[in-house]
Amino acid sequence: MLPLDSNGRNLITKFYYLKPNEEQITLAKQIWQTTASILKARAQHEILRKRIFLRRLPSAYDNIINQFMDFVEPMLSNKVLDNDRRASLVSNYSKTIT
Repeated sequence: MLPLDSNGRNLITKFYYLKPNEEQITLAKQIWQTTASILKARAQHEILRKRIFLRRLPSAYDNIINQFMDFVEPMLSNKVLDNDRRASLVSNYSKTIT
């Protein structure tokens, strides 16, 4: 759709002054609807992109977590711990990180 401002109304009026037939009107409406859908999808994409960006941790925290995981992973792979205890620790650490 065209934006409903004076320029959009002017373009729609000029389109109808050309005296289009029904097929041309239908095609124009489809084009306008497709254009509106594309613009809406782009806006939603930008909103989602910003949400994802805002949910990211600052790089300093990300580095700390990576260093922490470098310490924790060998400990969790130790065969001294039984599988239940290892699973419990993995669950606790993942909850702490996320």
